[in-house]
Amino acid sequence: MAQSAAAPARLILSESRLLRYLTLALFYVSQGVPAGVTIVGIPAWAAASGASAETVASLVAAAYLVPSFKFLIGPVVDRYGFLPMGKRRPWLIGAQGLMTAAWIAAAMIAPGPDDTAVLVAIIFLVSGATAIQDVATDALAVDLLQEGEEGPAGAYTFGAAIISMAASGAASGYLLQHYGPQVTFLAFLPVIALVTVFAIVVRERPGERRWPWSAGEASTDAAHGKPEAWWPLMREMLRQIVKRDSLIYVASVVAIGLAAGMSTPLWTLYATNLAGFDAAGYTALSSAIALPATGIGIVLIGWLAPRLGARNILAAMVLGQAAVAAVAGFNPLLFTTTAAFTMLMVADGAFSPMRQMGQQSIRMALSESKVGATQMTVYNSLGNFPLSGGAALFAALGGMAALSPILWSMAGLYALGIALVLMLRIGRRAPAAGPAAVLHE
Repeated sequence: MAQSAAAPARLILSESRLLRYLTLALFYVSQGVPAGVTIVGIPAWAAASGASAETVASLVAAAYLVPSFKFLIGPVVDRYGFLPMGKRRPWLIGAQGLMTAAWIAAAMIAPGPDDTAVLVAIIFLVSGATAIQDVATDALAVDLLQEGEEGPAGAYTFGAAIISMAASGAASGYLLQHYGPQVTFLAFLPVIALVTVFAIVVRERPGERRWPWSAGEASTDAAHGKPEAWWPLMREMLRQIVKRDSLIYVASVVAIGLAAGMSTPLWTLYATNLAGFDAAGYTALSSAIALPATGIGIVLIGWLAPRLGARNILAAMVLGQAAVAAVAGFNPLLFTTTAAFTMLMVADGAFSPMRQMGQQSIRMALSESKVGATQMTVYNSLGNFPLSGGAALFAALGGMAALSPILWSMAGLYALGIALVLMLRIGRRAPAAGPAAVLHE
């Protein structure tokens, strides 16, 4: 198909590996902003303002719960679209627009730290719009990434999200404490708007339209990969999900997710109740740890994934987090000073971003293009349910009154996750396969 003059090759995703990586990273940056504010900033603000463990856990659970239902969005994104503008791009433009509107609405509502019900509602509103964008972005990755690009793409995309989440978490903690919610939400609005503009400018394949009324037509690749009915879509998705490696990966995600979900309210309350941090101080610490750790992870995993395999990298990162939980579980009170708690967070924060990058690489490698949105959202949803459940489990096990049992439970769940990850066949290094050696079934 001839490439239109208005669509230079440098703006066509199918024509440039670098542009594919950059585009996916930018969309993940846009996802990281709401995550940083809702998962880190708002709970820390509430905790520093005297909220109970149950309240903080409910805010964290709400932030994780909404993305858990992305599996309801995935089939719609796979089934419907406007192919002359690309298979996924119309969804991305619409989702970014919804994110912008949700962000403005949150700024207008501007609740206080004691308005728990309103904060939960805002978290649902913002997270819901972000979930649609996340589904479309994952589907775009599955559609356009070529053989061997999943490992580096997993590092770059999740790395971008973690950096964005860390920076927005730190900034939102400071802004919420000193300037309030309205200024906080408005401060991040330009990021969301700029990514929306980028979604409009870039195109998936040559010859596609920029606007519905522009010249252009659907590409053969996009039309060929679009399911024409619900039953074939769901049948193919189920066929992919029940494969051996898929089921093992899901089981590992449940174990690891429960542990990670417990850690979010645990470290927040540990910092503000025992280690002497306020909201701004704790979010600044989280950012100071996550930013360099993620930057190192992007480079390291982007280089190591084709050589060692995403499976081995993921197992190593989970092992690191299990060790942190086990060490703290021996005597949690040893880490109540600012210095000791900081050391604990540095250790955990060094492994967490790279663990998430490894999981992203495995998800991409497992997903099949025709049902990419649906399959990726099933994996992501199954990953978010345990995170939300882990936050609830933290409160159910006794919260801050049961530190050792909670930390040992986290270590045990991480250990189970490691055992399951090592059973995976996908994501292993191919013995003599050159630089792009991520195996597929």
